[in-house]
Amino acid sequence: MLRTIFSLSVFLLTYTSIAQDKLGIETSENAELIKALNSAQLIGENVEPNLSVRIYRLDNGTASAGFPSSEVSDNLLVAISAFDEEPEQNLFQIGPFLNPKVISWQVDQEYEKTFVVEHGPYDKRKAVRLGVNLQSMRIIE
Repeated sequence: MLRTIFSLSVFLLTYTSIAQDKLGIETSENAELIKALNSAQLIGENVEPNLSVRIYRLDNGTASAGFPSSEVSDNLLVAISAFDEEPEQNLFQIGPFLNPKVISWQVDQEYEKTFVVEHGPYDKRKAVRLGVNLQSMRIIE
């Protein structure tokens, strides 16, 4: 899914920068991209002069959490970008989480950040610390 989103983004950016004379409307047949753009919800954002991190929640569908109450689990899409004319950008996906919420941010270095995601049922919440930079994302124990 990440490769599809990246490929479509590169295509659209290239196409719009070359063919600016005529407007055109096209319908996308990419089901994953359609789902992502229609159901992604921004739940966290941290923008600093060197590094931008945006976290989107993307639901996994009805009853994906495996509970009889039909709760929905979510994956997180973590979009990372540097600031430049042609910035380095990456997109990572992690999950599943139940009711994820970004509760804190920490800037570790110029191009590194960590954040804490709280998740789980309301009476059994857990927290996981994640680290990101331009090239990678990791779970911090």
